[in-house]
Amino acid sequence: MENIKTLLTNIKENKLLLISIVALALFSFIIIALATGSFVSDKGGKYVDPLSGETVLDPKDRTPETFNQANQVTYLGFTELISRGVSFENMQFFKEELKTIAISGESVSEVSVDVESVEHAMDSENDIYAFNIRFNRKNTFKVTLNIKKVSNSLTYKFSGNGVENISFNN
Repeated sequence: MENIKTLLTNIKENKLLLISIVALALFSFIIIALATGSFVSDKGGKYVDPLSGETVLDPKDRTPETFNQANQVTYLGFTELISRGVSFENMQFFKEELKTIAISGESVSEVSVDVESVEHAMDSENDIYAFNIRFNRKNTFKVTLNIKKVSNSLTYKFSGNGVENISFNN
């Protein structure tokens, strides 16, 4: 009990120390809150892609990341293919090919892999990946990637309703 009285007396005598401790605690709280986004309001433009589970941020008051960049495409769910064994080089090649696609004359701006649909099969010569892929949040097709084991070369084929509307703008 005597220790508590001594502590209270010391705090009353050292008001500057008490004010400094409270100010430091408040400042730390504000910094942590700002760093974690607790006080930052979402300006909208947040979209969670149902196929890949990834979040796309495109706030209304911000210039898009693709501003002044021709043929810029947002790829969602492609890291899942890499984690399942598709090489980074093959994925980059496939992405470059997807940039050239138009569906019913509309250029592709977003491509999403349905990560739940990914199937992987192998034979003695090939790794085969089949999955659903969606373009511009509206056109969904089945795509099959065939990767030759010896040469690590990739070929692909789209199938499904409306596949005849896919064109390549090389």
